[in-house]
Amino acid sequence: MPIEDLLHPTHPLERLHQRQVQQLRKMPAAEQADQAQLLRIGNAAYRYHQLAQDRLTEADFAHWLVGLPARMQQAMAAAGFEAARSSWAFRRHVLERHDVGYAAFMKELLSTEDWAFCQQQEQAASASEG
Repeated sequence: MPIEDLLHPTHPLERLHQRQVQQLRKMPAAEQADQAQLLRIGNAAYRYHQLAQDRLTEADFAHWLVGLPARMQQAMAAAGFEAARSSWAFRRHVLERHDVGYAAFMKELLSTEDWAFCQQQEQAASASEG
């Protein structure tokens, strides 16, 4: 199977997609599938967060700040709206607030196998926190 076929979804920026392809080509064949899976998941997450680009507003920023822990709230308020625009946490808040859910997006974009892997990782992370 060509390396390019391992990367669906692809990274939307062609130069970064090509960098991923080159990275996989340099890896031992036994490691390529696992690394490709991580790249696919990352590509899907990147695509999700890019959906927020034209939806970020000062009102959303104010709404997001209210829900943050006090110290983070102070730090993000001091940094300001423009700095928060690149925060994946803020972007996810905006998208979720506008009914574009992360889980639904990822489930739709990823293969069944990749989505199951994401769910397993999330469950393992929750178990180690609890």
